[in-house]
Amino acid sequence: MPPRIAIIGAGPAGLTLARLLAVQSIVPQVFEREPSPDSRSQGGSLDLHEGTGQQAVHDSGLWEEFRKYARYDGQEIKFLTKNCDVMFAEHPKDERDPDTKPEIDRKILREMLLKSLDNNVIKWGYTLDSIQPQSSNPRLYDLHFKGGEIEKGFDLVVGADGAWSHVRSLLSAAKPFYSGVSMVDIDITRPDKGEVDKFHKWDSRSGLTLIGDAAHLMTPFAGEGVNVAMWDALELSKAIVAGVKEGDLDTKIRESEEALFKRAEDACTRTESNMQQFMKTSGAPDPSAIA
Repeated sequence: MPPRIAIIGAGPAGLTLARLLAVQSIVPQVFEREPSPDSRSQGGSLDLHEGTGQQAVHDSGLWEEFRKYARYDGQEIKFLTKNCDVMFAEHPKDERDPDTKPEIDRKILREMLLKSLDNNVIKWGYTLDSIQPQSSNPRLYDLHFKGGEIEKGFDLVVGADGAWSHVRSLLSAAKPFYSGVSMVDIDITRPDKGEVDKFHKWDSRSGLTLIGDAAHLMTPFAGEGVNVAMWDALELSKAIVAGVKEGDLDTKIRESEEALFKRAEDACTRTESNMQQFMKTSGAPDPSAIA
């Protein structure tokens, strides 16, 4: 019998994991605090990388659907001096070039993933309040929501609930801090949150795990966030399927987490370095010292 799996959060990571599991005949339950898919702005454009975000789309069986909306223009990158002398240039040859990173609007990506799932997979307007192990069987978890709803008996709870993850607090004391850089949305202004200098790990705990921003929040200066999040979903889906087949879900989840720590640290280091190159003024204070 397949395990009961709860995914907290219906962003790219959570929905990708739900789709990847569904194609393996493991149907999870996704809980999202937003009341509907269009209740707020879904952000701007994302670029998906080969081997991570693109691979997750391939394995989800959604590649042809993705190509309907993907944009392959604007692939060149150049660094110029103040006199417009080219110091560095990257020129992908065409869309078959491994370095090509097609763009897709986050809203469209989310809609594509939502349409690939049965309507009853996602419960909207469910804000998680607490996760409680059952007294009669501590390996199973009950989810308590702020509306008073209680969903019982989950073998695995996956935190895909973003920067201020509620699930993360059960595994780690790490919290986001302000990166020192603000970005302005077309509708509202908001500060983007940064990643801590030292990548934080959590101790594996039976029945709980994290993916996406809930696991490794990072600044947007390498275009890695959504790609690593979808990669997380891809690898976790494989771990869950293998754990179900071998009858040892905990071991496969723990191994998946160890791999997540490594790839997330690499991506966080790269995006932090890029942010410093792009944004930091010489002599300015370290934002982590201010937080």
